[in-house]
Amino acid sequence: MLTIRNSSWRVYGKICGYSIINLEVAMNIAKNVGSADKIARIAVGALLIVLALTGTIGVWGWIGVVPIATALMGWCPAYTLLGIKTCPAQNNPPKPAG
Repeated sequence: MLTIRNSSWRVYGKICGYSIINLEVAMNIAKNVGSADKIARIAVGALLIVLALTGTIGVWGWIGVVPIATALMGWCPAYTLLGIKTCPAQNNPPKPAG
């Protein structure tokens, strides 16, 4: 049986005896896309997809799925690599396990 002492790790279930750990912990996924950034990403992504559907820019317009996906997830891998965060800072530090 796996026991995790760190309160930021949550075990959701088991598959074939292996624990499934929250992806936010396992992959270090933290929200880094703010509200204005989300709106811009959805608008640009939708525009690219519409242009692809109308044949204006060809199949490359389907790349608009990427900004839409990152907006919906609230996490951008490129922002993580570059250390950029457009969402407001959290004022509440994580509470220790009691």
